[in-house]
Amino acid sequence: MEQINTQQSLEISEQFSAEETRKAAIIITEANSIKISNNTQMENSSTLLRSIKQRIHEIDVKRKELTDPLNFVITKLIGYAKTPIDMYRESEGTIKREQTRYRLKLQQEEEEEERKAQAKADEDERNRREELERQAKAAEKKNKPEKAEALRDNAENVFIPPKPVQKKIGKIKGNHLVTNYKAKIKDRSKIPAQYWILNEKLINSIAKASKGEQLIPGVEIYPEHTTASSRR
Repeated sequence: MEQINTQQSLEISEQFSAEETRKAAIIITEANSIKISNNTQMENSSTLLRSIKQRIHEIDVKRKELTDPLNFVITKLIGYAKTPIDMYRESEGTIKREQTRYRLKLQQEEEEEERKAQAKADEDERNRREELERQAKAAEKKNKPEKAEALRDNAENVFIPPKPVQKKIGKIKGNHLVTNYKAKIKDRSKIPAQYWILNEKLINSIAKASKGEQLIPGVEIYPEHTTASSRR
């Protein structure tokens, strides 16, 4: 493999592109002026078409001549990096899965403690209301209606917040739990039509293979005519 001079390749490419662009612009003007009304004009246009195909081929050969050495090196460099990167990513995934498992475990424990704390607060509220109601009834027995009313007002406003639950894991630099939502298909027959992706590539391949003979409901099969040409 010859040593690659990137700057030289770019200079050659620019010169080659400029010259071919100039020639191509002339051909565009000539192609736009073509009107075929007899066999001689048809033959002349075919000759021009073959020359265009030949120029495309020659440009592509030149492109490969310039890019293949570079692509060879790029492919090698990508290959050299791929193996260690893949190994590091495997390790990264292993650690992240274990961290996620641990975080979810702590999250579940925190949620359970919060549930218990809320249940305890609710129970304390009920007990306090019941105590205030007992005091209100006692006040009524002592013929103290105003005190009883005040005690019942207090009972309605009783609020005991749950005891705060201490976080089981603090902030870690560059590390946090991300929650994404994914869909799993359970019953395809129930999925609305707007969520289906139409496979037009498959439909076109069937139309081409069957030459329009195989009909597909809701699809119009029609011929599209083009002219084929070679560079010889």
